[in-house]
Amino acid sequence: PQGFVMIVTSRPAGLHEALFSPSLFHRLQLCPLTESQQKEVNERRVGAGDACEALMRYEPERVPLDTQTHARVTGNPLMLSMVISIFEVRQTDMPSTKEELYAVATQAMCERCGLQPSGTVYQLLQATFFEAQMAQQRVITAAHLEAAAARHGDRLALLRLRERMAA
Repeated sequence: PQGFVMIVTSRPAGLHEALFSPSLFHRLQLCPLTESQQKEVNERRVGAGDACEALMRYEPERVPLDTQTHARVTGNPLMLSMVISIFEVRQTDMPSTKEELYAVATQAMCERCGLQPSGTVYQLLQATFFEAQMAQQRVITAAHLEAAAARHGDRLALLRLRERMAA
């Protein structure tokens, strides 16, 4: 109303329609990346050639489908980037399910910040994600962390995880 143009982004689950009056806001929805857009991203990241061809063969054969769109999960730019990153490291032995993709990506991120996949802090992190999932919430809060710590029973792991988060 004050004459300022705003662009507000959100995932569909995070959009509260009541806050955005149709008379004041225009709503746009992005579609998943097309096959040709995915190929272009692959070529820019890994270069045109054998590596890109191997990646392009992997995606349609083994990348799982999104349950909502029924398209490959690599239609989501974040998932495509994650698949490419995993491919750049592994080249072979690529994940074949969405769960495996997330597990490999989570492990890689944790290793980058010094968390061991078998450590108690890592287990508390998994429990925190579980709490958010059970609450059907995408945003992970301190309440999820506290609930996971109470269930996990390791206050030292909670302190270590908080230190990692602050860092």
